[in-house]
Amino acid sequence: MAQTHIATQQQNDQEEEQRQSNQQFQQIQAQIAALNARLDRDPFTNLVLDLVSLGHALFTSAVRSLASERSVHEKQT
Repeated sequence: MAQTHIATQQQNDQEEEQRQSNQQFQQIQAQIAALNARLDRDPFTNLVLDLVSLGHALFTSAVRSLASERSVHEKQT
């Protein structure tokens, strides 16, 4: 019974991590779309700030992804 609970909890954790990853991906896609729209209107308006913001979002997403992979690996061992 305890093993079933652990397996269920691991599956729930993985599903939550996947949901968060999907949400982050959608946010990044929205930021890219907003950046593209701004570039269509005026290619130089706040371009550097937008690129820095997008870079930060991508970096944060990558760090979280690596941390969750390490967390999942540690739970499996």
